[in-house]
Amino acid sequence: MEIFRVGPALDDLSVIKKALKVVPLDRLLMTIRCKVDPRSYPGNPAVVSWSDPVLLTAIATDFCKALMVPGLVRVRIPMKSPRHSEMISPTVPT
Repeated sequence: MEIFRVGPALDDLSVIKKALKVVPLDRLLMTIRCKVDPRSYPGNPAVVSWSDPVLLTAIATDFCKALMVPGLVRVRIPMKSPRHSEMISPTVPT
């Protein structure tokens, strides 16, 4: 079982370095293991290039599912609570 096919495309780490600026290392490693390592799934193809669209799509999808969407939900839920609307438009005492 091979995980990587040695070649010049694997030497170019610029794509992974750019991904590390946005995606935490543990999420990136987990996605690479899940999508590339045949021990996770025997049908996984060996990586030929770090700029493989399937791998990059998996990294982006995992990042959005694990971090972006839950973060947006956490921000949005308090805005819908009745207490929040009271804080925004308080009643003026008469």
